[in-house]
Amino acid sequence: PYHDYLFRAFVERWNRATPEEILTWYAAGTLEKEIGCQAGLLAEIFASPEEFINDLERWWKLYMGMGVAKRIQAPPVLAVTRRAFGFDHRESQTGGYLSTRYKALKEELLSKNK
Repeated sequence: PYHDYLFRAFVERWNRATPEEILTWYAAGTLEKEIGCQAGLLAEIFASPEEFINDLERWWKLYMGMGVAKRIQAPPVLAVTRRAFGFDHRESQTGGYLSTRYKALKEELLSKNK
């Protein structure tokens, strides 16, 4: 269920969540509230910040990588959400980008965990 909420944050929020925002919320302990998933779910899934970060980066790269190419190639489909891919949700094939702030926060979280 967590990844469903994560993808919803990437796609359906009016101001789509970025990895920087997700990691900021994780560091502040508010991620579950921000994306709407069950409290305590992250602690059940991820034993450490490193596991969480690896998972976040993996899914962001999949979402922004091959997923974009396949969505662009796909034929039109019935939109069942307000943020459908296509007209309302514009995408670029430039690949996933991780901001400087994200990288600094990542290093901070990983250094605290050592």
